Amino acid sequence: MDEYRDEVYLDFEAYPKTEGYELKRAVAYLIDQIISLLPILPIAILLNTDLEDPISWVLILIISGLFAWIMKSLLESTFGDTFGKKMMGLRVIDAYGRIRLGEALIRNILDIVPIILPVLDYAIGMAVARDNRQKLLDSISKTLVIENVAPVIEEAPRSRPRPVMVEPPQPKEKIRLDYRRIRVGHCPRCNAPYRVLDQGDESFSGLWNHRCTWCNHLITEER
Repeated sequence: MDEYRDEVYLDFEAYPKTEGYELKRAVAYLIDQIISLLPILPIAILLNTDLEDPISWVLILIISGLFAWIMKSLLESTFGDTFGKKMMGLRVIDAYGRIRLGEALIRNILDIVPIILPVLDYAIGMAVARDNRQKLLDSISKTLVIENVAPVIEEAPRSRPRPVMVEPPQPKEKIRLDYRRIRVGHCPRCNAPYRVLDQGDESFSGLWNHRCTWCNHLITEER
């Protein structure tokens, strides 16, 4: 199954990009980073961590980065987005739609060192990836962050219908049968056969007084 998934590639042109895409990505990252820092900072205070020591802040940021890595990977593989991405109208996809946990762990692993490595990852991706929306780890994991807008679907051009020339019906003149010329025929209503009898012939003909003996239709000739 994994080998089959790797044979399918993202259709970058199917997902449009707006002018504010980069700003949305940056704001979404900051929101997720703040959310990951919120549970770590109170724990550090409870442990009497010296917040005036720069080394303490480095450790706090690394621990919050580990938490962000796990949190974002679980959210993206389960729901397709994180708290920050949902607020900014973003989501992560692969060629099949929602990404797997392995892909999420790969694309978010550099969040362990906040700000520095994610920015470097994004900058390198813009230079080498197939699409400038991909960071380097997006290119490796074959994922893409897209905006929640309708995908572009190209439809085949429709051929114009040919004009149909409709001629008005022509009136037809109806006259009685000329028995001197027509001797046999079929009723136009019920298709019953008939024949014109010679004078004095009393056999069945299918006609009586110019009408079909089966359906009583007055038989005329169209010409």
